[in-house]
Order: sequence, then structure tokens, then C-alpha cells
Amino acid sequence: MKFEDLENAWSSQPTPLPAVDFAALQRATWPEMRRRTRFLRYELGGAVFVLIAYPLLSVANYLYHRPANALLFWGNVAVHVAGWIAVLGYTLRRLRRHRALLRESAGSVRSFATVSLEATAAEMRENRLALALTPLVFGLAWLSGYARHPAGYTAEAFATQTVIVAAILLPLIGAVWRHHRRYLAPRKEQLQDLLRDLP
Repeated sequence: MKFEDLENAWSSQPTPLPAVDFAALQRATWPEMRRRTRFLRYELGGAVFVLIAYPLLSVANYLYHRPANALLFWGNVAVHVAGWIAVLGYTLRRLRRHRALLRESAGSVRSFATVSLEATAAEMRENRLALALTPLVFGLAWLSGYARHPAGYTAEAFATQTVIVAAILLPLIGAVWRHHRRYLAPRKEQLQDLLRDLP
């Protein structure tokens, strides 16, 4: 999936919600629920891929280009693997919860709107968490650079690595936060208003 696809998927305004028509409410809300399912699966697949590829690449890097400090090198690998295991567990928990919400959504307008509101609120919490963890991502990137070449990790290398990480990470954060502000926040207000108006 290209970044433009992410941006397009996250740039639309929410469809106005019908007040009492259950079928129309489902048609307005299901695309967003399915989108969230897809992206959770992408995150899960990405975490699994990294947990397989990163240790293999680290071993190859160690064998063909021995680091100056092996303890620091493997300590950095262990930190990253532990972090991705945590990401994998967190994503699995979110996916299971989302699937449980989907199973609970059938029944009535109120139950479906309540489930939709909970799913929207969960995604908003995750977006805020991702934003809060941005400094940690930069810190792990700097740790990796230093662990591979402690003696040669100059200010120039630090600046270059920072620019590369920022060029990759900041557009993604911008797309997620734009989706948060332009779609999720209005959708949450719509669902809250709908639930208040229901008998």
C-alpha cells in the first residue's frame, strides 16, 4: 500500500449519519469499520515481518561487518525485538477487541451506534498514543546508529539519521493526525449526538 492510498483513505469527511434507519446507519458506518479491520491486519503483518527480518538482518550484519562493541550491538537488537514483541501483542489485543465489537454490532440502532462509537474512540486513543511515542522512535533510531558505530557516530551522522527518520515518520504522523481531526473527531460527535437523540 502506497502512502497516497493511506492519505486518501484518511482524508475524507465522515458521511452524515441517519437518525433511525438501521440499514442506512450500517451502510454509513461499515466502510470505516472494515477499514479499521484492514489496517489492524496490516499492522499485525508488519510486526510479524519485522520480528522475522530484523533478527536475521542483525545476524548477517554482525557476521559480515563486526561491530566495535558486540555487547552494545546485541543489546540494541534485544531492545528493538522486545519493542516489536510489545507492538505485536498490542496489535493482537486491539484486533481481537475490534472483532468482538463487530460481533456485538448487530441488533439495534443503539447497539450498533454504541459499538461504532467505542471503535472510533479506541482509534482516537491509539492515534494519541502513536503521537506520544514519536520521541521514542527517534531515540531507538539514534541508539541503532550509535550501537553499530560508536566511535564513528559523529554529529553529522546523527543529523543525517534524524533527517531520514523524520522524512519517513512525520508524513505518516501528519496523515494519521489529519484523519483523527477531520474524520474521527466529527464522527465521534455524530455518534454521541445520535445516541442522545435515540429513545
